[in-house]
Amino acid sequence: MRAFDAMPEGTAASLEITVEAADVARFGSLSGDDNPIHYEGGAAAEAGYARPVVHGMLLGAWVSRLVGTRLPGHGAVLQSVGLEFLGPVFVGDALVITGTVKHRSEAMRTLVLAVEVRRGTDVVALGRALVGCR
Repeated sequence: MRAFDAMPEGTAASLEITVEAADVARFGSLSGDDNPIHYEGGAAAEAGYARPVVHGMLLGAWVSRLVGTRLPGHGAVLQSVGLEFLGPVFVGDALVITGTVKHRSEAMRTLVLAVEVRRGTDVVALGRALVGCR
């Protein structure tokens, strides 16, 4: 884990992930979200998508991975996360998930991270995470 004092505002870290069909299947099984728009082309088309869309909260799980492994890393506690989904994500998409320290509370030993999920030049999700640090 990075030391709290070594993460001034502006500190950033990223994860690069290519979405796999197995990721969607495992997340759907774990969450119980079996909505056909995530698995069936016809259902996705009826909802206005070219092909099945990835669960939005799978992106949230990857934000958790970013916090737990990169910024700040092991020992961090994700206290809250909120995401706004701006565009669909599909199996095969290469994503870059970035967290940037926007605020630090010395008294609470917390960080507020701005979160951005990109597919190439497209921003597909924006959000915020509150992280507790030791």
